[in-house]
Amino acid sequence: MEIKRKGSRKIKKEVYLGLRRKVSVLGIGLLRNRSITGSDY
Repeated sequence: MEIKRKGSRKIKKEVYLGLRRKVSVLGIGLLRNRSITGSDY
């Protein structure tokens, strides 16, 4: 049971970090687009 719990927690953490990385990359991309084009997003 303990090993299973740790495993699920690790997977959740990896998924969470992956989502955070994606969000940050998207955010940076949007900011770059906004600064380059100067249009209102």
